[in-house]
Amino acid sequence: MNNDGSSLSSLLALAAFFAVTSLFAVGGANSAIPEIHRYAVDVQHWLSARQFADSFALAQLTPGPNLIIVTLIGYHVAGIAGAVVATLAMCTPTSVLAFVVGRASSASKARPGTARSAAGSYR
Repeated sequence: MNNDGSSLSSLLALAAFFAVTSLFAVGGANSAIPEIHRYAVDVQHWLSARQFADSFALAQLTPGPNLIIVTLIGYHVAGIAGAVVATLAMCTPTSVLAFVVGRASSASKARPGTARSAAGSYR
């Protein structure tokens, strides 16, 4: 865990990176592992390659979602606050997007002609 006095900037960097990554991680957190590795190890130097591999192995061994790797990286960077921020940043954008799309889909079903076009009937 870094205690270099830049915890706010570390939290902001965690939040920004994982929020953007979540929107492009089609297929879940495991599809973004190479990019997460590049950013956490090569760009930010939050972890060594060995620490990342150990965190990934631990995340795969634990029951539950594969998202645990994000929580472990956040914890390593900024403790409990980092774990919470990283996890929320990875989950919130896609959850909000799914909610908005679901609401828009429900609203469009009420319009005339939508049901027919969705069913493939254009008569």
